[in-house]
Amino acid sequence: MSGMAHLSDLAHAASLFGQRLHRLPPPVRKAVVALLALVLLGIGLVVMIALGGRLVKRLVRQRRGPSNPQDDAWYRKPLEPNPSPDMPADDDR
Repeated sequence: MSGMAHLSDLAHAASLFGQRLHRLPPPVRKAVVALLALVLLGIGLVVMIALGGRLVKRLVRQRRGPSNPQDDAWYRKPLEPNPSPDMPADDDR
């Protein structure tokens, strides 16, 4: 039941903040709302970075099998141009 009490306290605090916010002059109100938006954005970014860090940490812990670089040695093959039908070959010049 204490969770509901905390929720009602939070709702009461939000309504008090809203009442006090409406008493402020419009330029000050805009500045307070902009500052609140920046604070909430910063908190959101910190939470995203923390969750991303946990994900990366979990991925690093996973063991992968041994790699075999000889399987995919496409970079060692010589480059050969593909002859196209509309281009003349080098020996036709």
